[in-house]
This record gives sequence, structure tokens and C-alpha cells, in this order.
Amino acid sequence: EQNALIGLFSLKFLNINNNNIKILNGNLFSNLKNLERLNFQSNNLYRIEKNAFTGLDSSLKYLLLSDNKFEFLKSFYFENLSYLTILNLRKNSISSIQSGSFSNLPLIKILDLGDNCLFKIDSNLFSTNKFLSSLHLDHNQIKNFSINWDSILNLLFINCENNLLSVLDLRILNKMARLKTVIFSNNYIYKVNCERNNLDSMLKITTLNLENNSKIKMANIDSKCFQH
Repeated sequence: EQNALIGLFSLKFLNINNNNIKILNGNLFSNLKNLERLNFQSNNLYRIEKNAFTGLDSSLKYLLLSDNKFEFLKSFYFENLSYLTILNLRKNSISSIQSGSFSNLPLIKILDLGDNCLFKIDSNLFSTNKFLSSLHLDHNQIKNFSINWDSILNLLFINCENNLLSVLDLRILNKMARLKTVIFSNNYIYKVNCERNNLDSMLKITTLNLENNSKIKMANIDSKCFQH
């Protein structure tokens, strides 16, 4: 209920995981001006109403929504969370993400969308998330990427294992000078593309995992990928 949390002005950590909550109502946290961490893992959440996070604009840093019942994300779900750095949406049933869903999260660093039902990622989905450093897209049904990688140049870690990818284009790494870990294991990759000008970026990668892509053959790996 909207008035359920009135009086808890000094609260910094709120853990309501493993319950039967289905909807986050509007203005639910409007009195919790100091709240930094909010845990709603393992509930039955499937909807967030407008203005649900009003009042948390300058305080909330961690929002944990994993193991719930979300099937889609609407553009207003994460409004009023301009200081959020970690958003965990793992293990839902998300198949659709509305454009602009993450546009109100300018400081987000870790975004976990793993273990959902995503089959595509829109090109500008992360266009305002320039501080994003860790992106988890593993265990989905993604067949190809159209991500505008220029908008997430600070990425350090990307996990795309257990998807339906067939071609890995390492040319996307050309401008991603900080990237350290790239995981594309357990896909259906049969071809790896590359260009000579990728090398400056690729030399900084410490982990490149392509295991269990049984269709990959050396003849289908561009010879320029690992030359220096």
C-alpha cells in the first residue's frame, strides 16, 4: 500500500525478497529519501506503475528485481532513478524492452538481463548509458546484435553465452578500448569476422571465451583477427 512505508525516513536498505508482491504502486517509496539498496528478488512482480520510484532520485543505487514475472519493460519503469548504478533483472520472462527503458539511468554501471526471453536488442537501447561497464545478456534467445556500441565505450565486461548467435563480428570492438572480458560460449557461431584495425582494442582483452560453438572451424575465422 502507498502508506505502508511512512515514517521510515532513515532507511537505507530495504529487503522484501521471497514474498508474493505482484505490482509496485506509484509513490510507494516517496518518503524514503535515504534509501540506497532495494531488494525485490524472488517475488511475483510483473508490473511497475508510473512514479513508483518517486523520491529515490538522488539516493537509490542498487535495484534487485531478479527471479520475478516481468514479460516486458516499459519506458517509464525506471524513472526517477538517476543515481542507480546496479540493476538486476535476471531470471524473469522478459521478451520485449520498450525504447527508452534505460534512458533515465545515466549512471548505471552493471546491467543484468540474463536468463530471460530476449531475441533482439534494439540499436539505441543503451544510448544514454555511457558509464555502463558490465552487461549480462546470457541465457536468452538473441540471434544477432544491432547495438550502437559507440554509446557504451566504457564497457569492461560482456557476457552473451547461451544465445542463438551464428556470426561473431569482432569489428564491434574497434572503439571499445577498455573491454577486458568477452564471453560468447554456447552459441551457434560458425564464423568470426575481424579487421586489422581491431587489434589495438583486442590486445587489451584478457578473456575471450568461444567454447562450445561446435560449428566454428578455423577456416571460418578471419586470419586478421589474431595477428599483430
